[in-house]
Amino acid sequence: MQRAISTDLRWEVRRIEDFDAVAPLWDRLNERHANTPLLDADFFRILLKHHGAAASAAAAVAYQLDQPIAAGLFQRLTLGSWQTVQPSQAPLGAWVDARLEDTETLLRKLLLALPGYPLVVAVTQQDPSLSMRPVDGGLLRTIDYIESAAVPVDSSFGDYWEKRGKNLIKNIRRQRNKLQREGVAVSARWVSDPGAIGRAVDEYGLLESAGWKGAEGTALHPDNLQGRLYRDLMEHYAARGEAFVYQYFYGSELVASELCLHRHKTMYMLKTTYSEAQQGTSPAMLMRQEMLMEVFNRKIFSVIEFYGRLMDWQPKWTDHSKTLYHINVYRSRILAAIKARTARHGK
Repeated sequence: MQRAISTDLRWEVRRIEDFDAVAPLWDRLNERHANTPLLDADFFRILLKHHGAAASAAAAVAYQLDQPIAAGLFQRLTLGSWQTVQPSQAPLGAWVDARLEDTETLLRKLLLALPGYPLVVAVTQQDPSLSMRPVDGGLLRTIDYIESAAVPVDSSFGDYWEKRGKNLIKNIRRQRNKLQREGVAVSARWVSDPGAIGRAVDEYGLLESAGWKGAEGTALHPDNLQGRLYRDLMEHYAARGEAFVYQYFYGSELVASELCLHRHKTMYMLKTTYSEAQQGTSPAMLMRQEMLMEVFNRKIFSVIEFYGRLMDWQPKWTDHSKTLYHINVYRSRILAAIKARTARHGK
């Protein structure tokens, strides 16, 4: 049920260093509404620990009748604009709310509470299944961000697999037959123990670093910021029973791996890597089939979220996607109208 905004709404804007004081209210909002690990205060605390924060960054909480109804982490982009903090590893913007009815009023009052004289405030990368997309009008405009895929686990694996394309089914069968002819034994392992998951993240990093991402300097590696961040993140959530690394082997060789979080029957696929040295087969594809088979057969989760830009291969695995979006609220109707006109003309 959505809640209306009344005239007693007030925002409290604090320094980012005060986020720990805001965190209990933040987590209460997340738990009651979206309830995803991707919006936990700890999730953003870990990202900020490794990335740092802009000097302008602030933690803001909205109150109505002295009860928290929304919270966000914001940073100044230019003299005239603020937006939610958005580290590259965060699939969703740093924003939680109580499924509010009047997002325009809420963000307009935040605009007035932020330092300086901002002309626009943006809430980035919102999921329509967690927070209803507001209707454009007045001072508010929304912008499509990306299409994101998901796999509902609402049938048997046999029924799910029957609906996949013939080319995918044929290709996987051909690859499995090739491995069998060559005497290659395949196996999979779920690593969820807090004492072992750090090593599994390191192994993921070494595998990813051996490929093109390593050559470009964008790979996760045990000795770089990405590697330390993901190890910290996965160890934290493993201690809560909400993380696992899925590993796929040809014999004793790790050839594909997936970093995942989960909560309340939803699984979140954070990162995937595979061995590029395996030219005759696609380890990531075979791993994905094996993992989905186990999830469907054991009914471990009810939905699997990919939370990334829709890739060419994903429609082969699912018919379900949604459009993530940004919210902009402007100081004046004239500015909102100008932005809407330029957006329509693709400028």
